[in-house]
Amino acid sequence: MSAIRIRCPLCLLAVTLLVISGCPGGDDDDSAVGDDDDTTGEPCEGGDGESSTAQWIQVAAGMAHTCSRNLDGLMECWGWEDDDQLTVPINVVAQTIAVGGRHSCALRDDGETRCWGLGISGQTQPPGTVFEQLTAGTYHTCGLTEEGAAECWGRNDHGQTDVPEAVTFTQLDGGEYHTCGLVDDGSLLCWGDDEYGQSTPPAATFTQVSAGKWHTCGVTGDGAVTCWGYDGDGQLAVPGGSFTQVEAGGEHSCAIAADGTLACWGCGTHDHGQCDPPDREFTHLATGENHSCATSTASYTICWGAGLSPCDCAPAELLWECGQADPL
Repeated sequence: MSAIRIRCPLCLLAVTLLVISGCPGGDDDDSAVGDDDDTTGEPCEGGDGESSTAQWIQVAAGMAHTCSRNLDGLMECWGWEDDDQLTVPINVVAQTIAVGGRHSCALRDDGETRCWGLGISGQTQPPGTVFEQLTAGTYHTCGLTEEGAAECWGRNDHGQTDVPEAVTFTQLDGGEYHTCGLVDDGSLLCWGDDEYGQSTPPAATFTQVSAGKWHTCGVTGDGAVTCWGYDGDGQLAVPGGSFTQVEAGGEHSCAIAADGTLACWGCGTHDHGQCDPPDREFTHLATGENHSCATSTASYTICWGAGLSPCDCAPAELLWECGQADPL
């Protein structure tokens, strides 16, 4: 299923919430980001305001675009389109997806990895390996096999694709110029840029890891979140509580609490509303450069933060107009 191309000017909304459901109306604006002085965008036209019956179960956020996958493996991508990162290849039925700086990837149901978008560093040229997991950094991509072997490809100017040898991983996550992996014994290994200590994890037992721009976060065995690396905007000021997932973004992080609610922190001087999540329960989370997205327990994909999600009619019926929050 090919995604509708959206070339939307930055809306710079404090909160932009969207709910994915098929959008039957609206025009495709061919102007590139920044080419138009009008920064308000147009609201989506058409539709009855009802949510789709499609169950959206995974969301992935990049520098300025987002993709979501439903239960049937179909993808929709929206946001900034300058390198075809929104153009999902035809006949891609994805079992998992990954979004990088300006590229997107999908692991097909037959085990083949497909990537598209900006590929100047080779980040869209996966090896022929059959993977079970994918992750994308700003200019690199990594995959994890069923046996726990990791492979990375793309830009390697900081060693972000130099995977440690003879290590069995259970999860990987790519940041801007570094990559981290959860080892099968619960420890963490990170490689690549370590200017701020983002590739030097603490000694603890973890269940999940997320690599951001210059910081990294993980969920420990007891459900606590800990972060390390750059702290110029409060990235390391983690709230207390028990969490099931954490995602490190450009300057901020968000985490899903045990009760399904969200906590976000680290916006500091880069506050575009990405640290102000809606008050509902969620099952999956993703953070981009200056926006955040999550799938709710009702199978909606909802985004908030900088106006890098579309203000035009997207592959989603927007239940808000530019400047308005989600009315649900």
